[in-house]
Amino acid sequence: MFHPSWEAGCPHCSFWADNFNGVIVHLNHRDVTMIAASHAPYAKLAAYEKRMGWNFKWVSSFGTDFNFDYQASFTPEQLADKKAFYNYTIQDPHDLEHAGVSVFYKDAKDRVLRRFRTISRVQGEVIRAQNDGRVSPTAGSQPADCLPPEQLRRPPP
Repeated sequence: MFHPSWEAGCPHCSFWADNFNGVIVHLNHRDVTMIAASHAPYAKLAAYEKRMGWNFKWVSSFGTDFNFDYQASFTPEQLADKKAFYNYTIQDPHDLEHAGVSVFYKDAKDRVLRRFRTISRVQGEVIRAQNDGRVSPTAGSQPADCLPPEQLRRPPP
C-alpha cells in the first residue's frame, strides 16, 4: 500500500482504506480487531492518514521482513528479474508493493493462527463502495475489480 520511497499511498489501496473507518466498530462488536500495516516509515503513514481523514489503526512494518514474509513487498531485484513468489506461484510482481489481507485467530492456548489470506485483486470483495459500483448503470463498462484512477479520491497534500 505504501512503499518507503513513495510520498503517498497507492491510489487503489487508498480507495480500499477509505472503507475501513465505518466498519471497525462492527468488527469490534464481534471481538475482531482490524489493523493495517504498511512498509513505509510511520511518519509518512501518519501524515498520509491525516491527509486522508482516516482513524483506523495503521502501523509501520518499516525495517522488518513483515511485508516480504506476507508477499506484499518485493525487492528491486525481484522487480528487475520479473520473478518473485506471489499469489502462490513464481511470477512477475509488477510493482514494489501489493495489498493483501490476512486474518489471524488467537485460540484458547494463546496460539496465533492465520485463518484466512487473500492477495492480488481478491480484496475487492470486501470493499463496500466497489461492490455497490458493480450494480451501477455503468458497471459493465469496466473490469469488476478495478476502478479507473479518476474515480479514486485522494485529497491534495
